[in-house]
Formats: sequence, C-alpha cells, structure tokens
Amino acid sequence: MASWLAAARRALLFLLVWWALAEGSLDRWPFALAMVGLATYVSLALLPPPRWRFRWQALPSFVLFFFHQALLGGIDVAWRALHPQLPIKPGFWRHPLHLEPLAARLLMAWTVSLLPGTLSVELETDCLEIHSLNTDLPDQALAALEAKIGALFLLDPRA
Repeated sequence: MASWLAAARRALLFLLVWWALAEGSLDRWPFALAMVGLATYVSLALLPPPRWRFRWQALPSFVLFFFHQALLGGIDVAWRALHPQLPIKPGFWRHPLHLEPLAARLLMAWTVSLLPGTLSVELETDCLEIHSLNTDLPDQALAALEAKIGALFLLDPRA
C-alpha cells in the first residue's frame, strides 16, 4: 500500500512538472502520460521509498524538548563564560547511536550542533562524535534527545 502511495505521489509530481513545462497545453497528453509513467518507474527504481515514516504527532513534544534543552544549554554556557574561574573542560567524546534510518541520525547530529555548547564533529553508522565545552556532561541528555528523535520516526511495516 505504501509503495503505491509513493508511486502515486511521484507520478502526480511528474505530471505537474510536465504540465508546467508544457505551459498548460494538453496537446501531447498520451506522450506525457507515457513519460510520466517512465519517470515514475525510474525514480522508484533508483530511489525507493524509505522504510520509515515520519510521525507528525511526536513533533510538538520534540520541539518543546529541543527549546527546553536549548534554554538550559544557553544558561549553562553563559554561566561558564561569565564565571571568574571559567569552568570549562572542552573536549571530544563519542556517543553510541541506536537510531536506524539515516534521516534520524542526521537529525540527531544537526540537533546536537544547534544546542549551545555542543557541536557534532563526525557521524558514523553507530556513533556520533561530539565536541563539547564540558566533557562531564551526562550521557542521559543525549539519550533523551535520541529517544525523542526516535519517536519521530516509525519503521514501515513493509520492512
């Protein structure tokens, strides 16, 4: 069912592109339908639909979690920067990843880079290398972030 839906979406997209390029003319619609069918087939062969689905219901929870973490991180970075002893302990560390689809791992790396005091350095299949202003940060914060991102992605039952 999901692959038929993906094929229909792509066919509609290609049909709209054809219609726009033809400036709304329907003179050669049999040829257009043949080319749209061929383009849809080739696109599905070269780029199959992903085996995960994005769960929009989990997005508000993720956004609230992200803004809360960004606020706490900003306060922490400001406190460290303004403290007389400058209590920073910069360094690199690796966080093991349990996220399956590449899109989820990329979102994890990008989100970590957007949080104050942290920067994603290298994304591998099973871990994320992070630079942080404080290497004593608990791994629970990243595990919670990973859980929130994991809730955004559902595995497709076709898998």
